[in-house]
Amino acid sequence: MTRQFDPATLEIAVPLDPGDYYMYKINATTKEVLWKSANAITVIGAVVPVYNGETYAVYGDSSLSGKATAVKTTDGTSWATIGPPGFSDGANGTPALAVSKADGSIWATHNWNYSNWYWKGGLYKFDGSSWSKKQDVLVGTHTEIGPMVMNNEGTAMFMGLGTWSPWAGQMQKRTGTDFATASTFTMTGTGEGIANLLVDGDTLWLLTRKNYLYSDHSNLATHGGLTLRKYNILNASFSEADFVLQGTAHFNMTSRPAFAPALAVYEGVAYVVFIDPEAFGHYYHSSNGWNEQYTNPKLTVMKYDGSWSLVGSAQFSPVVYKTTRAGYDTGNNIGGEIAPNTDTHDLYKGAICVGGGKVFVTATDSSDNGFIMQYNGSSWSTVTGNYGSGIRNPTMFYDNGKLKIMYSKADGTGMVMYLHTL
Repeated sequence: MTRQFDPATLEIAVPLDPGDYYMYKINATTKEVLWKSANAITVIGAVVPVYNGETYAVYGDSSLSGKATAVKTTDGTSWATIGPPGFSDGANGTPALAVSKADGSIWATHNWNYSNWYWKGGLYKFDGSSWSKKQDVLVGTHTEIGPMVMNNEGTAMFMGLGTWSPWAGQMQKRTGTDFATASTFTMTGTGEGIANLLVDGDTLWLLTRKNYLYSDHSNLATHGGLTLRKYNILNASFSEADFVLQGTAHFNMTSRPAFAPALAVYEGVAYVVFIDPEAFGHYYHSSNGWNEQYTNPKLTVMKYDGSWSLVGSAQFSPVVYKTTRAGYDTGNNIGGEIAPNTDTHDLYKGAICVGGGKVFVTATDSSDNGFIMQYNGSSWSTVTGNYGSGIRNPTMFYDNGKLKIMYSKADGTGMVMYLHTL
């Protein structure tokens, strides 16, 4: 950090990389530190869209058939709708939103069923009073937009896409006027889905997760394995080879399938929280279709700082699933075996952030109540439990001794910002 003075102004330059930064007064000759600020300025990166003190979000609005509605808030107490609600063409999956740090322009994506269960996505821009679709996003016959982020200069947009044919993840980079110019490549390997994207200065972090196929349910050895890659945003080339592998592909230190991962980067170190069940079953029953069951699913956190390591112990949290359907006495799994009487479980993605020398995670327990836990360098402990219910798609960041958690309500009626002072 640097600072400059003139008789009328104080200017502070803060790096774009996420982290905590302090003000120092240093003797110009001896370089002796004469003073350090008591409080840090925290740079939170691109996990949560924040611009000019306002935090932005988008959700699928249940009152408008799941179409996208964008909102913003300064403190979480009150929310202002950005333009008309339900601005997207349709509703499938989860919408995403980004705000340009360069000019404050607001962009969003959402998906819809355009023909016989084929999906495509739309890229929308807010012009100050209304939303307009700038681009249709369709690669082949079926494309679903997942995570979407923008570089700090607001000149490039990156999207994680999913496709049915082939069953694979795709990465897309968009540039030019209204991001009309698109470059796309397909990830190598069947079912290599795009889980998380995060901008950290001039680095784009990419976390992918190996998804199973219905026809290959028995191959759980690689199912859920996580792969971390880094891409230099300044690189003119955009191909899978330009995304540098970090450690081992399809990796999980517990050697079990990993579900619903979330990514944070702090001072160049990547942290991943994921749901880590001891066993997983995917069954079919003629009465109610596909049923999924997880045995003792809990949170595990790994970090990558040149090599992978566990952050504390594995499975440190309460059980994190919600039973959504009662079990049936018989059924067939994909391999044709008789399934046990299993309930159907749903998993909901958590969030992770780092700050103040600690790692923080949030998720929902088996009663669908939100909890926060922290790692202090030696062990995990509970910060608070039951701070809300029905928490979906949370994002979380640390801001000068406070945790801010943004999430959409399970019933699709709006957004919530939960503020916790540590």
